[in-house]
Amino acid sequence: DLHTEKLKQLIDGLYDFKMANADSLMTPIMDTTGEERIFMPPTVILLDSLAMLTPSKYQEEEEIMGNMSGSAIARANNSLLKQTFGKMCDANIFLFIVNHITVNLSINPMQPAQALLNYLKPNESVPGGSCSYYLSDYYLKLEAKAKLDPDTDYGLKGFMVKSTVIKSRAAPAGIDYDLVLDQARGFNNDLSNLNALMKDG
Repeated sequence: DLHTEKLKQLIDGLYDFKMANADSLMTPIMDTTGEERIFMPPTVILLDSLAMLTPSKYQEEEEIMGNMSGSAIARANNSLLKQTFGKMCDANIFLFIVNHITVNLSINPMQPAQALLNYLKPNESVPGGSCSYYLSDYYLKLEAKAKLDPDTDYGLKGFMVKSTVIKSRAAPAGIDYDLVLDQARGFNNDLSNLNALMKDG
């Protein structure tokens, strides 16, 4: 089961282990200037998905509580990210979060709801709590586009996927990239780059 408490326990446990063994874990690398620097090796956690992350006490009550449970879940997830954010920074833990876009209905059609982030549509919302986008360094929106024809499109079965940079701390937001998704092996970096070069050319 995917529970908020279990994710917090995982992050706390990784933090405690890496801090307790920092002397043996620290690794020298060469930075872009050619200088040697010591750093903590990264640990990657993939959460799939935030929309399913629920405190254990609300699992059985969700159908009964309805929208009340949704706000309670969001508060719990926000609290989790706030409590663990500093530990993830100190221990070099990267949390990759998969989420889902839902329709944000406006009560007054004459005053459409404002998007929570630039480059999201006004009627688009993401569940699970606001800290997922306030604290994130990057936020990408992935949309499936046309199917690939194995006979004419790179010889594989898959889709083109439009990736929009919704938020970025290192590059301009609002930029679109077309990615090649191979259904058998996942995203193909080489073919995605080739596709971008062909478009630019």
